[in-house]
Amino acid sequence: MAKFASKFNKGRKFDVDTTNFNYESMADMFNNDGAGVVYPLTAIYINTKSKYNAAPVFATDRCFVNAPSHMLDTAKEILADDEAVAAINNGEVGFYIYAYKQEKFNRDCFGINFVDIEKK
Repeated sequence: MAKFASKFNKGRKFDVDTTNFNYESMADMFNNDGAGVVYPLTAIYINTKSKYNAAPVFATDRCFVNAPSHMLDTAKEILADDEAVAAINNGEVGFYIYAYKQEKFNRDCFGINFVDIEKK
């Protein structure tokens, strides 16, 4: 079990410098980079100032991407898990974007799946 101070002190969890990062959409990343591209996951944040309630934000090695809102609980679980945070900081976690058709509203949508990255 995590020590009380490390559990509740609000410090920097991730080792990535996001100073010059911009946001990219999942659609643009998928359409520009293609299917199957694995992006390194370098940080996870919760945007509490979103227009549509709290939303997860993933950082790659070059940008931020708004993750699907249904991943909010998963993002919170990851942030609360010291081993998961350490794996992200160690470069052992990535994700890829996939496309799917949302039949109810007949539109193209994008999702995210995590992948394990083996360190070289």
